[in-house]
Amino acid sequence: MRLLPLAVCALAVLAAPRFLLAQAPQQYIITATFYELRGEQPPAKILAEPKVMATVGRKFSYLSGGEIPPDPKFGGEGLEFGTRMDGIIRTNTDGQAQMLLIFQLTENVSGKETDAEVVAGRICKVRLNLSQAQEKEVKLAPNCTLKLRVEPVGD
Repeated sequence: MRLLPLAVCALAVLAAPRFLLAQAPQQYIITATFYELRGEQPPAKILAEPKVMATVGRKFSYLSGGEIPPDPKFGGEGLEFGTRMDGIIRTNTDGQAQMLLIFQLTENVSGKETDAEVVAGRICKVRLNLSQAQEKEVKLAPNCTLKLRVEPVGD
């Protein structure tokens, strides 16, 4: 009598569709810290520090900021400003996970002294192999650095 439940469970596993038994895609937590050094010594001023969870094979996006609305006489799109991070993690031909990341830090610098609406800032594009949890620093200017921390979830 005890073998019957075991046989039913084994039959259910064999009859289950493959997609239910497939392994879930790997996920990563990505933290991007954009900081600026003041003078020769730390502490650094953190300008932005977004954090997202990304799944292999799916695009990820983060936006914190605002938008200057379109000019009704001109039309078109508004001007976004703030912190934006977009990217995707894919498996390359060697079977390793690789991340493409586009990080933007912009601000509305429009002023009353000019008759223009201006958004200015920095854009950084990074391609990185993800073999394990790691931290990388990308120097953007003598006093500006982007630090990326990528951690696998569940490992």
